[in-house]
Amino acid sequence: MRTLTYPRLGVALAGLSLVVVVLFAPGVARGAPDAGLVAAKKAFTLGQQLYIQKAYVKAAAAFLEAYQAKPIPAFLFNAAVAYEKGKAYKDAVKHFKLYLEKAPKSSDAAKIKTRVAALEKAMRAAQTPPRRRVVEPPPRPGDPPRPRVVEPRRRAVVVPVLPEIKPKGVVVISTKPAGAKIYLNNKLTTLGVSPWEGSLETGEHKLIIEYRGYKPEKKTITVSPDRLVDVYVALSREHYLGWVQITADTPGAMVYIDKKQFGAIGRTPYTGFLKPGKHTIWVRKTGYSESKKVVDVVSGNTHKFHLNLKKLKHGWLTISGATGYGAQVVLNGKALCKVPCDRMVVQPGKHRLEIRRKGFKTLKSDIIVRRLRLHTARIKLAKKPSMVSAFVAYGFAAGFLAGGIALGYMSKQIQDDISKDINSNIVLVNSSDARFQKGKIYAYIANGMFGLAGIAALFGVYYTFANRGPDSMIKLYEKRIGITPQVGPSYAGLRGQWRW
Repeated sequence: MRTLTYPRLGVALAGLSLVVVVLFAPGVARGAPDAGLVAAKKAFTLGQQLYIQKAYVKAAAAFLEAYQAKPIPAFLFNAAVAYEKGKAYKDAVKHFKLYLEKAPKSSDAAKIKTRVAALEKAMRAAQTPPRRRVVEPPPRPGDPPRPRVVEPRRRAVVVPVLPEIKPKGVVVISTKPAGAKIYLNNKLTTLGVSPWEGSLETGEHKLIIEYRGYKPEKKTITVSPDRLVDVYVALSREHYLGWVQITADTPGAMVYIDKKQFGAIGRTPYTGFLKPGKHTIWVRKTGYSESKKVVDVVSGNTHKFHLNLKKLKHGWLTISGATGYGAQVVLNGKALCKVPCDRMVVQPGKHRLEIRRKGFKTLKSDIIVRRLRLHTARIKLAKKPSMVSAFVAYGFAAGFLAGGIALGYMSKQIQDDISKDINSNIVLVNSSDARFQKGKIYAYIANGMFGLAGIAALFGVYYTFANRGPDSMIKLYEKRIGITPQVGPSYAGLRGQWRW
């Protein structure tokens, strides 16, 4: 496409280009100039001149003249800034409010409201107090007192320190034919339809301009506070590509064509050109199932494709934690995943969650999963207590038991020997026999060792089964991800059709 760039309009002041006209046309000249726009450019240029010369009140009047010629809200903003610089605070507040009324969704609306509140507070503090009457003492005895009205001094308006503010640059975009859709930087952000007037953030921007039946155009513009950028694009007919209109059950769904890894190319409802042939279309939106369709695009034709998106009825569960790495996650008695688990699909309701890892205490917890919510579980598994203490206790129990058995056996043997001697009448046995005392001692010690064995065994059982040390812990966080708000761009003075 051939591009013609027409000369700039306006004047240059202090090395700054105050008005820039950018024309793009494939061999077609722009039609008759917009008289209102021409007058607005002239007044805008004068206003910038006066503003730089610090003639702020006159600059504000010039910006208002530009607004009368072309009602772009940015001109009201510039007038308010100039009034504030010229300390005409009442007029500044008036035009800031008018700017907010004309551009309520501007990106700086909140900051302007804060500024207006600060200016109004400063003006209220500076209001002149009411006049008061004072009585002077009589000059001579017997004369009546003479009342006198005292005029109080007027207080100066003391404005608090506010963020630096400057006039806005203005952008005017028109196309042939009118009504073309304008995107800003990418097709995910719709600016509006032509003709469009307003202000954009300072810097470089890419415009994507599309109209059914015409070739799409991409243009780059540079916006600065001291410029009025006038962009005119004459679109040429397109006969090779096909025009597609993609819709879904819900607006704002992301549209992917042919390769998802390259990212979304826009949101539903989506319009644009495609090369003839077969294409694969995906539509995605959080909280809905993905929809896919293979379509055949014919050159020069218009195609309307609608993809059905079904609302999801489940929630998601994510589990992570350094101590739980590799642990088995069991949900309601069934294996679900191994940690880390990322966005596992779980049906709404109450569930029994268990996390098992060898050498660590099993974590058990009841969780409630809600529809279209992401539930994140941060886990910290506690190590199982050492079994050394249990083994030591069992060892002592076994030792005491063995000793008790041995001493019991020896005591029994002494008893049997004494009984044998008594029955044989060969050896005289009486109560002074030392074997009686020895057998009793063995028996007492054996019984004591049996008792100690029992106590040690109890300690072993305790160390084996007691829940010693801290328990495994879980912290649950919940986030709603089922509904993604679709927020459109907000620029000062936008005009046209919007998709939110």
